[in-house]
Amino acid sequence: MTKKKENTSQGFIRYVTLLFWYLRKSKSVTRKQTVEYSRLQGQGQILNILMENSKMTQKNLVAQLDMRPQSASEMIKKLEKKQFISRQKDAQDKRGFIISLTEKGKAVLEESTEQTGRVPGIMTSFTEEEKIEFARLIGKLQSELDEKISHEDDRIKEQYNRIAGN
Repeated sequence: MTKKKENTSQGFIRYVTLLFWYLRKSKSVTRKQTVEYSRLQGQGQILNILMENSKMTQKNLVAQLDMRPQSASEMIKKLEKKQFISRQKDAQDKRGFIISLTEKGKAVLEESTEQTGRVPGIMTSFTEEEKIEFARLIGKLQSELDEKISHEDDRIKEQYNRIAGN
């Protein structure tokens, strides 16, 4: 898979994540829609983040998840127990951990991707030109969402920037 295809798929998922987060905060999404969306969250989201970033601190991982640290820690423990991730003490911060995806975790994620048609499968029906146009449109939508957030209070802006990785 080329970097452009990967970035388009990841850009789309990042946009959907941010959009649903914003809609939840603004109370524009019903509970049923939030339950449907939650399939993109949780343990699968942790694995996807680690697939993009081979390893990262637990603190940075939790910051990208838009959930309470206790909930994220519980999911991380479950993934570690399943041997999908590994946790090792951070050499720079003795209180922190470095989280990384194990080979078993990579295999499960790739198998899940193949079965569900999710990333990278969501882009397979597009021509190369359509993928470029899609990436441009996702960028435009992201900019519109960034503009809406710029009018929110500082707490919302801070949360949004943390999730967006800004």
